[in-house]
Amino acid sequence: MTREEMLHTLAVWIGEITERVPPALTFDTDLVRDLRLDSLALAELGSRLRVRYHVRLLPSELIDALRVGTMIDLVRERLDHPKG
Repeated sequence: MTREEMLHTLAVWIGEITERVPPALTFDTDLVRDLRLDSLALAELGSRLRVRYHVRLLPSELIDALRVGTMIDLVRERLDHPKG
């Protein structure tokens, strides 16, 4: 899956989670500052990433990866090199 495909998927999910129109995301979008996602929304996003891509992000990693591009790169890295 490309970064652009993941960007689109995240936008759809964020729209569903926030019950709003999916946002126009860029790789530099900050999930908290720009979209005002709270901890519950971030947890839901992490859960969806786990189910869809079979990767687990720790809460601390979610907090560290608040930019969309950073989160996508972290997921893609885990897909290439899963943690044991």
